[in-house]
Amino acid sequence: MSDAAVYVGSGAFPSRRLPDVLELAGQWGVSHLELSSDVAHHPEAAALARQARKHFSLLFHNYFPAPQQPFVINLAAADPEILELSRAHCRQALDLSAEVEAPYYAAHAGFTIQPPSNRLGHALALDGGVRREDAWRIFMDSVGMLLDYGRSRGVAFLIENNVVAPFNTRDGVHPFLLAEPEEILQAAWELGPDFGLLLDVAHLKVSAVTQGFNAKVAMEMIAGCTRAYHLSDNDGTKDNNRPFGADSWFLPLLSRALPATLEISCVDQVTMAGCLALLFAEAGPAQNQDIRA
Repeated sequence: MSDAAVYVGSGAFPSRRLPDVLELAGQWGVSHLELSSDVAHHPEAAALARQARKHFSLLFHNYFPAPQQPFVINLAAADPEILELSRAHCRQALDLSAEVEAPYYAAHAGFTIQPPSNRLGHALALDGGVRREDAWRIFMDSVGMLLDYGRSRGVAFLIENNVVAPFNTRDGVHPFLLAEPEEILQAAWELGPDFGLLLDVAHLKVSAVTQGFNAKVAMEMIAGCTRAYHLSDNDGTKDNNRPFGADSWFLPLLSRALPATLEISCVDQVTMAGCLALLFAEAGPAQNQDIRA
C-alpha cells in the first residue's frame, strides 16, 4: 500500500502508561509512533515525548498530552470555557508537534452536544445541545484558526471524521460533525485547500452502516481532501479498533502516497507485524518500520 510513513498507534500496546508505551515500542522495533488519546495523563508527558524523539519519528493525536482534569475536546462547543480549552489544547499539541518535527497533528471533528469524558464510545444522551448550523459555524471558526496556527508552526492541522454508531442516532439525526462525506466535502469547500482530513476508515465503516451510505464510494468521494489515514476494522456496528486482514474492504482504496497510523487496540507483536506486512505487501521493504519478530 504505502511508500509513505506508517505509524503504530499507542493503543496497540497493552498499557496506557506513557513510559510503558515508549519502552514496548522500542522493544517491538517500532520506529514511527503515534501517541494518542488512549495514553493516560502523565505530568511529564511533553518532556518524555521530546526525549522519545531521539528514538522514534512521532505523531500526536487529539487528546495527547492528556490534561490532568479530563474533558472532551470539542472544537464546536457552545460553552466558551470548553471551546477555549479545546482550542488551547490543540495549539499546545501543535507546538509540541513542531518541537519534534512531526508532519501533522489531528483532532476529532466537533459535536453539537458536549459528551461526558467517560461516555465516549458508548450511548450518549442525545437531547439538548445546539443547532447544527450554530455548532458548524463555531467548528469552522476553530478549524480556520488552527489551520493558521499550524501553518505558523510548520505543522499541518488535520481533522478526523467522526463515527456514528447505531446507538447514537435517532431517526437518522445525530450530534457528530463530519461523519458523512457530504459534510466533509462542505468543510473542504468552505475552508479551501488548507483543509485536510485524517480519514479513519473504521469510523467511516460504522457511519456508513448506521446512516446507510456506501463506505467505498464515500472514501473515493473524499479522496481529494484526505491527507492521512487511521487504519483498523470492525463489524460495522461499533468502532472497536480490531486488526484487519488481506481481504479488508479499504486496502485497495488506500493511496500509497499518504501516511497512515495502524490504530489497532491492545494486540501482540505478531498481530501488529502482520497488519504492517499487509500495508507494505506491494511496496517492497518497509522504509519506516524496524519490526523485530
